[in-house]
Amino acid sequence: MVEGGPKRVEPQPGGAPRDISQYGRGEQNPATGLYEWYEIPDDVWRAETGQNRQVAWRDILTHWSLVEADLHERYGLDVDQPGLLKTRTWRWLRVRIVGLLETGETRIARALTPHRR
Repeated sequence: MVEGGPKRVEPQPGGAPRDISQYGRGEQNPATGLYEWYEIPDDVWRAETGQNRQVAWRDILTHWSLVEADLHERYGLDVDQPGLLKTRTWRWLRVRIVGLLETGETRIARALTPHRR
C-alpha cells in the first residue's frame, strides 16, 4: 500500500478497514496508489459500512435509456416530445425520477438498486 493513498472502505464502528485495491479499475496513480475508480460489490459495501450505496445522478444519466422507457411506461411521458422538458421545472423531473427509483419495479431501479429486490 502506497503511503498517503486511502485505499480502504471505512468500516462500521469497531471494525477494521478493508483493503479495496482488488476493486480498483483503470490506471493506478503511482504517486498516490489510487485507481481511477473502484467497483466495490454491493455486499462488500454493506458489510463494511452498514449502509446501502447511494445512487448518484451520473449513474442515472448513464442509464438514461432506462429512465426514458420508465418515464413513458409509468407516467406516460415521452421525453422526446418537443418542448415537454422546457415547460417543466427541474424539481418536476427529479420527483418523477426519484419515484422510479423508490418503487423497485422499474428498469432503472433494478439496474441501480438491486439490493432492494
